Amino acid sequence: MIAKLVMTNNYSALRALSHLPLLMLYLLACVALCPAQTGSQAQRCTDALQWSTGTLTIDAADVQPAGPTTGSHAPLPARCRVRGNIAPYLGAKGKQYAIRFELQLPYTWNGELLFQGGGGLNGTVNPAVGAIVTQGSNAAPALARGLAVVSMDSGHTAANPGDISFADDQQARINYAYGAIGQVTRVAKESLRRFYAAAPKKTYFMGCSTGGREAMIAAQRYPAEFDGIVAGDPAFNLSDATLLSHHGAKVFAEVAPRNANGDPILPKALTDPEWDLLRKAVLNACDALDGSRDGMIFNHRDCHFDPAVLQCKPQQSAECLSPEKVAAIQQAFAGPRDANGRPIAGQWPFDAGIAEAGYRAWRIGSIGRDGNPATPLVTLSDLTLTKFMNYPQIPSVAYKPIDYAAMQRQIAPTAFMTDATSTDLTTFAARGGKMILFTGWSDPVFTPIDLTGWFDRLTSESASTPTPAETYARLFMVPGMNHCGGGPALDNFDPLTALIDWAENGKAPASIDATGKAFPGVSRPLCAYPKFAQYSGSGPTESAASYRCQ
Repeated sequence: MIAKLVMTNNYSALRALSHLPLLMLYLLACVALCPAQTGSQAQRCTDALQWSTGTLTIDAADVQPAGPTTGSHAPLPARCRVRGNIAPYLGAKGKQYAIRFELQLPYTWNGELLFQGGGGLNGTVNPAVGAIVTQGSNAAPALARGLAVVSMDSGHTAANPGDISFADDQQARINYAYGAIGQVTRVAKESLRRFYAAAPKKTYFMGCSTGGREAMIAAQRYPAEFDGIVAGDPAFNLSDATLLSHHGAKVFAEVAPRNANGDPILPKALTDPEWDLLRKAVLNACDALDGSRDGMIFNHRDCHFDPAVLQCKPQQSAECLSPEKVAAIQQAFAGPRDANGRPIAGQWPFDAGIAEAGYRAWRIGSIGRDGNPATPLVTLSDLTLTKFMNYPQIPSVAYKPIDYAAMQRQIAPTAFMTDATSTDLTTFAARGGKMILFTGWSDPVFTPIDLTGWFDRLTSESASTPTPAETYARLFMVPGMNHCGGGPALDNFDPLTALIDWAENGKAPASIDATGKAFPGVSRPLCAYPKFAQYSGSGPTESAASYRCQ
């Protein structure tokens, strides 16, 4: 009956069978439609994937020729590109929603699938090529290696990068938090079965920022679906991150000059020379702790910097900071505290990348070409806190004093959906799953101290289980690196190759070699946390071979 309905395009009748499990519908439909693996590439692409069910619609399927593509460091193979949407519905305020996706299927397939994570508030389907998720990496994208790759918009369409209107709708919030990942994964796997007549032998997830949070969600909420995870600079503790960013902006606003309306000009809270003075003091205190004074701080364990060393002494007016600015730096980096001085929502480390334009643009903003301040993190964290994390939504709290502990409790229901803070990876680990995480010590959006704290908990809490964390998880900390790359850092490295080698060949990475444009001719091992690269005392300081993981 199903075959007859599909062959006659009687989709309304098919939708009447929507009470059947989606996968069952796929499999039954495939009996009627899956072609033999012969014929032209165009025929395979068009015939095999022009199918729909009550919850899935294929909008387009076309052949993409082999060759280079924008943003790729390697030529891409000939492939079938599929675009579609899943689970459309009419949501709040009469708005239409659906989970849109793109799936790229190389004709020469290595048998693996990569789910490519998104970014920011999502709302856009990015080309599914599986590029390595650090700005400086020149490693080949997953698609060029023969993997099939899928990407998605997480269930809503955004008018611009700051469009958070999807938060008006309950299901859209769920899809963004975690729900779309499971639905897209199942559709992608079934599409591979139809196209290649074979299931993927390994399924991976790779993303940075929001994509890094999605990667951790994949391991925590869909542990039976994935064999390997790369999570870079993850927004995994989104609820605390919004509070921490709010606190920093509020503190810096107190020492910032005001415009004619009395509003703080946040990017001028510290001048460029003051940021550079802070950077030099941090390097002076901590750079040599790893045995090499090279502009990078690998040994953060022993780095205990206090900006009080920069406070102006009596009669001193140059190469120093006012007491007010020293206090602002101390408070902003320490994060919000309770009455006993304990951190409520994280804190920031002092690192060599904190004076970079990219770092400052996130933490306190920048002055635009029109002369007006642009403060993207203030805007984004305020929208996330007031429109997404809070239900019912509340008015803007930008620069306003708030009770952080009370607000933390208030946003807990949404945090339960969105945050990827669980350390229970027992199913993922038991199935042989592997996870590689990385972040920059100078990430200005999501504090690296949150991630090292989570990893420490994972290590401690899994120690008594049959699969301790050391058997399936590695964290790599990148000195100087800003958000998902950039900064005075070695941000050219390849976590995907390390992950696949571990998942398929059992080679757990003790370190990953890295280079970067910021330091020409220099290489270092990025050691698996809590170890770090320590100069051995002999050999050229530029070479990774002269360092050991300590």
